[in-house]
Amino acid sequence: MDIASIESIDFDLFYNFTWVLAKTADKSIPDPITWLDQFEQFPLVDVISETQDLLTHSIQGKKK
Repeated sequence: MDIASIESIDFDLFYNFTWVLAKTADKSIPDPITWLDQFEQFPLVDVISETQDLLTHSIQGKKK
């Protein structure tokens, strides 16, 4: 991946989707901004593959 490709990615989508997954697991998690502020550096690299898989499965339709 080149720099232009990385800069064009909307990481807010990943942050928000990851927050939704975390909030579903733990109702005591605060709002997204407060939650993200708790991290010195958000471990996106560590969770991106799992988040990407869950996001892909959540938006795929099923044929009936």
